[in-house]
Amino acid sequence: MNTDVVIFVGPTLDQAQARELLDARYLPPAAQGDVYREARSGPLAIGIIDGYFEQVPAVWHKEILWAISHGVHVFGASSMGALRAAELHRYGMHGCGKIWRDFLEGRLEDDDEVTIVHGPAESGYIKASEAMVNIRATLESATEQKIIDPDTRDCLLSHAKVTWYPHRNYADLTKSIHSTMPDISNRLQHWLTNNSIDQKALDAKTMLMEMSTFLEGSPTPATASFHFEHTDAWEQVRREVDRKAGPSVTASGDPAVTETHGMRYDELLDELRLFPATYHRTVQLAMQRRMARELSLADGIQPDTEKLKIVHDQFRQQRNLHQPEAIQQWLADNHMDARRFTDLLESLFHTDRIQRLMNADIDRDLGVQMILDGIYPEQFNRAQTKHALLEHFGLENPSVDDADVSEQALWQWFLTERDDGKEMPENLSAYAQQLGFYNREQMRRALLREYCYLQRINKERSPVG
Repeated sequence: MNTDVVIFVGPTLDQAQARELLDARYLPPAAQGDVYREARSGPLAIGIIDGYFEQVPAVWHKEILWAISHGVHVFGASSMGALRAAELHRYGMHGCGKIWRDFLEGRLEDDDEVTIVHGPAESGYIKASEAMVNIRATLESATEQKIIDPDTRDCLLSHAKVTWYPHRNYADLTKSIHSTMPDISNRLQHWLTNNSIDQKALDAKTMLMEMSTFLEGSPTPATASFHFEHTDAWEQVRREVDRKAGPSVTASGDPAVTETHGMRYDELLDELRLFPATYHRTVQLAMQRRMARELSLADGIQPDTEKLKIVHDQFRQQRNLHQPEAIQQWLADNHMDARRFTDLLESLFHTDRIQRLMNADIDRDLGVQMILDGIYPEQFNRAQTKHALLEHFGLENPSVDDADVSEQALWQWFLTERDDGKEMPENLSAYAQQLGFYNREQMRRALLREYCYLQRINKERSPVG
């Protein structure tokens, strides 16, 4: 297997077929961050055939540009690859096949032309709908072979285009004209059995063959014709990918927070997260330490007048300083003159900027801050005890049935006992993320583990009659 070449492919082409055309490392359809993650290791080439559209964020233009700017040749065809190659062709992304060319030259414009519904990887990405680009190619062929006439072709194309993409299929197409043109419908249905065209698969094979020829020429690394701009949005995504794809946070280099005695760092952090007041204070202090490091390496970015005005307006709004006399009184109360207030606003600008960049990987600093606060031994011992007890009773991943508590009661218990009786948030996912969990499901697991742990502790302490 050639690890110097990476291909993202899913429902468009079977990997076994793909390997016959190009020796490469084959990965599932690309989502946001995947191209950057693979480009970090410096492959010579990356090929994008399939990518996710709706379930998760799509592969980002910025990560493809980053890959090109770091010497990686990026190819695209068929599906998501064709879309991105048409959009980034002028920046050096290689496009291949008919679909890419049609997008590049404006004959196709909509993403739904290549979008389909398919099953999971375990099913072999079994297709549950047909791509519009395949329908176009197939009906064009049927017209050329006199199976249908041009007017019928146009009628069927119109019907397919207005049909929501998950429902597009050839059975629906032939059915749509059966009542008015039964003979043509039957003839087309019979012809489709062995003559439908998979343009996406053809383009995928074209890309793999072109990549094979390209690589046989021993190409040098790609050279970017553009300057890659390191925006704050890019840094946030990059850091999040680095955190997930890089070494475990338990291998951050601090002996005090490395995995030991079978304890995972996440379990230790759960102890912190389950006490909101302590968690928020620890995050803030850890963030300050990280900010100090970042600011010492500042790249010279300075806020202009417009950005300072935005910070100023946010500052006043957050403190209800709407009237001129209110801000004047605040300045007087806090012994602030105009120069010091401007310095404060600049500080807030840098703090907000660095905080946005650092949020993605602050977890690795929390363990050190726990040590500095003197709460590390207590939190570690509690996490270790909980781990051992839940493992003993087979409750490593308990359900609500194991805990004998309803979903609503579980969240209400936590809000009442640990978060000052806060009302049930409308968005539990956002609430979980505020406490450092990746999503609602991760927090739910931590709550169930805590609830079961306390139940078992209470039972152990209950007197025997």
